[in-house]
Amino acid sequence: MKKLVLLSGGLDSTLCLHKVVGEESTPFALFFDYGQRGRALEWKYSRKQCELAGGVELKEVRMGDLFQQLSDSALVHVGKRVEMSEGHLPSVFLPARNAIFFSLAAAYASMKGISTVVSGIVETQFSYPDTTQDFKDSIEGALRTGLGESFTIETPLMGLSKGGIVKEALKFFEPTKFIKVLSNTVSCDKGLEPVCGECPSCLSRATGFRGAGLLDPLLEKFKRALISRPQ
Repeated sequence: MKKLVLLSGGLDSTLCLHKVVGEESTPFALFFDYGQRGRALEWKYSRKQCELAGGVELKEVRMGDLFQQLSDSALVHVGKRVEMSEGHLPSVFLPARNAIFFSLAAAYASMKGISTVVSGIVETQFSYPDTTQDFKDSIEGALRTGLGESFTIETPLMGLSKGGIVKEALKFFEPTKFIKVLSNTVSCDKGLEPVCGECPSCLSRATGFRGAGLLDPLLEKFKRALISRPQ
């Protein structure tokens, strides 16, 4: 069975990719360059993960400045500050992003003869509106109707906390592979390497590893590189 994985180079989508490979399904991956700050890093790590997963076919969709025209989100505007305030969505929230992603993925999947799209979105207490179970069910039904054919969105991590996702990865990978795979994932809304450690994505990732009682292999890799750098 063929499945299309939406891949960003982050922890969640990376685990989804390797899970599909582990199912002995035939995986394909789709990456969106939508003008996000971290697009170069995300593309780099997405390509790396496809290599680590055994040479998965990866398609890049370049959306140009579409979102810059439609939104003032700090995720796609470098001049805007990445901010979080209680009771409000972070300034990096990008309205309708996942609705557009799933629509484009459905079109590509239909062309490739694929009826299942896999996404790493999760619903938690602090979820964005377009990462919830209700959203997933709604967009899935709308796209199935719009395509006029079988169409399913799988969200294997839905309902897990970030710590739960880290623990799931620890169970799925043997220890050496766990370190190799997760040290080649990136989660930074500012698109920095080393990561900023302050944006919503970095904080969520840090909370996940802390909740699992583990060190983040990505940060450990950066530390080793800094120590070994010639003075």
